[in-house]
Order: sequence, then structure tokens, then C-alpha cells
Amino acid sequence: MTETVIDLAAKQLSKEEGRLFTPCQTKQLPISGGDVSCSHRLLAFIVEKAEEAVRYGMMKEEGEQLVKQ
Repeated sequence: MTETVIDLAAKQLSKEEGRLFTPCQTKQLPISGGDVSCSHRLLAFIVEKAEEAVRYGMMKEEGEQLVKQ
């Protein structure tokens, strides 16, 4: 739905301002938190991402904090 609205707004702006906009690509982008899949998997997701943060040189606590934001 968002993609349709953005494309319509871009089309209208193109007419009004004579600028070209590329089509929206949100259909292919994941929604933030979408890979958690359900609330009972949330704790495992937080642990997984905290461990991933450590692999990138962060502290586990920092990774947990980022996931929870």
C-alpha cells in the first residue's frame, strides 16, 4: 500500500515540478523487525543480534541496546 501511495505522489510531483522520480522499491525491502516473525521468538532474536554485534566489534550489551530501540 505504501508503495502505491509513494508512486502516486511521485507521479503528481513529476507533473507539477517537471522532475522525474524512480519508482518506489519498498515491496522488496524488509520491514524493520519483520524477521522476528512472532513475539515468542523476540528473546532469541535479541540474543542473536547481540552476538552479531560482537562479531562487528561491539560489546554484547551495546548490541542488545540497539536491538531494543
